Amino acid sequence: MNFSEDFFPELNPQDELIHLDFSRKNYSIGFLKDNNPVNGVVLLPPSTIGKLVESGVQVWIQRGVSSHTAWSDLDYADVGGVILDDASSVISQSNILIKIEPFTIEELALLSPNLVIISHLRLLDLSPDYFTILRQKNITAISLDFIKGKNDQYIFMEIFLNTLGVTSISLALGEFVFPILMSLVESSNLKVAIQTCATLIQGIYCYQGSLCNENIANQLNLPWKDILQLCWNQN
Repeated sequence: MNFSEDFFPELNPQDELIHLDFSRKNYSIGFLKDNNPVNGVVLLPPSTIGKLVESGVQVWIQRGVSSHTAWSDLDYADVGGVILDDASSVISQSNILIKIEPFTIEELALLSPNLVIISHLRLLDLSPDYFTILRQKNITAISLDFIKGKNDQYIFMEIFLNTLGVTSISLALGEFVFPILMSLVESSNLKVAIQTCATLIQGIYCYQGSLCNENIANQLNLPWKDILQLCWNQN
């Protein structure tokens, strides 16, 4: 399988609408360890970290993030990632946090206000308390497993079901996530990123503290707001 930059072309933002009015180095991404990692699989392989760093993005990596894979911390350091000892150190340095596993209540409690978090999401594990913390901290949350490709299939699950070999799965996950991250760091602000990248509209379930996914809201009996109204409202 060829993992080129065009592997998921449908995820690329509309470049002509993006305002590049700040340095990407002002945006930093934190890559956190999973509590229950899939053996041999990592969300961001070193090749993806290298592409982010080459694009001018600071990437902080929790030590041992790939200890269950064929890659080591040194592999990440060699491509420009900065290794930090623990999750709290990564969280304190980052604007965007990413991991495969859903963020736990304990991890959410460590977050600074106004962060973007990206992960897989298990709907059955969600509780009102989870969204209370997101609201209080004005967090924007993106679920990788809500995002669909051109064939109307969920890309995250398709990668695991239809890609052979754990290394190939990791590489495919990296190609899937890279344009999502770049759409965030290339835009002048979060609202512009959402307006210019349909992928984010699919994936976002909490926008700056407001729950914006009707299914989750109905499941937990919580109020919600339409993401289109939140991001296209001119007021």
